[in-house]
Amino acid sequence: MKHIEATIKVIELLCATDNAVGVREAARAVNMSKSVIQRTLQGLQEAGLSTTTPDGRYRAGPKLYGLAAAVLSRFELREAARAVMQEMWDRCQEGVYLGLLDREELVFVDKIDSLHPIQYVLPLGQRTLLHVGAAGKAVLAAFSTDEVEKVIRDKGLSKQTPRTITDRLRLVTELDKTRQRGYALSVGERIIGAVGIAAPIIDALGKPVGSFVITIPESRFKRADEGDLAKVVMWGAKRLSMSLGFLDELPKLEAEAESARRSSSRRLVTSRRTEAPQAKTTTEKRKGVK
Repeated sequence: MKHIEATIKVIELLCATDNAVGVREAARAVNMSKSVIQRTLQGLQEAGLSTTTPDGRYRAGPKLYGLAAAVLSRFELREAARAVMQEMWDRCQEGVYLGLLDREELVFVDKIDSLHPIQYVLPLGQRTLLHVGAAGKAVLAAFSTDEVEKVIRDKGLSKQTPRTITDRLRLVTELDKTRQRGYALSVGERIIGAVGIAAPIIDALGKPVGSFVITIPESRFKRADEGDLAKVVMWGAKRLSMSLGFLDELPKLEAEAESARRSSSRRLVTSRRTEAPQAKTTTEKRKGVK
């Protein structure tokens, strides 16, 4: 625990000063022993988080600046995504989630819940493997072949439900289909009874950074609605991607997403008539997302 405390204090010190600091100076600044601080600084240097000057003093390393930039960009991305998520929700009235790529997994960081009495909810911060569910498959489909194979080697293809794709060739085929149509579909692959439709968010370098996913209970999902929901999620993902510097065309998707909004409004009215008001407190409101 003391080592963790020392590491945090030293990193804060390196980030707070423009000048390099010596071991003794750092120990005084954080009120810890010289031996502890020396080991901490050496460990940070080995990890690339600090560098040394010719006279043996320490300053923040480029890797530390890179981590800080990555965290800042995620905050900016989440803020930019929120407005797009609201427009997506206005057009479908279903649950809308934002997942961000992190170490070959997806982390859900923001959501807008559905107004339907029966819905699926997901605790923010929950992680998911990329081969499990629509949100992850959308990101995986935006990877190169080599990147997909690396994820399979690193993470495996574990089963989460009887419908989870655990066969490599089947997954490759599914990813090809996802690329061709522009969105990923999952029916019970991560949570039994949940449907997800997702599209990848691409940055200025053409790399996936996450995905938007629309969730809906399988009991309410109709195949005829798939196209409308897909238009909304693809529109949202491409709009956010363009704000990140990815070049693409939106006019056609704008019109299609607006058409989907009108269809979803009709579905919401019908749903409220057929779903029991107390359904929100039944076991059918399950924690999870596809």
